[in-house]
Amino acid sequence: MTAVDARRIGAIWQKVLDRRPSVHCITNSVVQNWTANLLLSIGVTPSMTTDLGEISDFVRAADAVLINLGTLDGDRKQAIALALAACGSQKPFVLDPVFVDRSPQRLAFARTIVEQGPQIIRCNQAEADALGLIQARPPATVLAMSGAQDQVIDHTRQITLSHGHRYGAQITGAGCGLSALMAAVLTVEHDATLAAVTTFAAYGIAQEIAGQDAEGPASFAMRLVDALHHLSADRLAYDLKKMEQA
Repeated sequence: MTAVDARRIGAIWQKVLDRRPSVHCITNSVVQNWTANLLLSIGVTPSMTTDLGEISDFVRAADAVLINLGTLDGDRKQAIALALAACGSQKPFVLDPVFVDRSPQRLAFARTIVEQGPQIIRCNQAEADALGLIQARPPATVLAMSGAQDQVIDHTRQITLSHGHRYGAQITGAGCGLSALMAAVLTVEHDATLAAVTTFAAYGIAQEIAGQDAEGPASFAMRLVDALHHLSADRLAYDLKKMEQA
């Protein structure tokens, strides 16, 4: 189990805040507003179009791409294919294989995307099991698995993080927004393992801050956006170091 370098994680987070990158999100219709607000809260410019006539242009203009399979239909499948073609081999993308454990058709489609080598696959345990990601995945792909303890697994390292708040499981799109944030962090950190760890840490600590005054899931969601907006590199590194020493 690899330890987290709190100072380095803080420095990566600062780079995102300084660069203010753009992320094109092909995400499900339920969470578009939430995902956009999370990205905007840290200075990232989101775009969301899935129009087949302009998706390639938007992807080429973005610094990274999120592919989320939440509300998957025929048009979105075509948009995803065009987006991945526009990514080429240089632009990083994150795959969020939502509910592949519930639909054989969705699972088969997700496998074709996995074969194209996303830098990060962000999913839960059931989705990882359905895709067989623990046993096999493209060599350059990092598995970022959400759960009671978050796991980041590459071919040489496994890192566990234990940050977050119980209300995170009671708001729509918590994981989808996390995946979009991972795409943003990939624009400044080419080590996908460190990018995933940084995002898990920042999102989890922001949840802990938001949960301090939240009265329930609704106020928690509002406070989470604010907590991310105010989360500095120093605060992130300090809280990580404090947890290591506890």
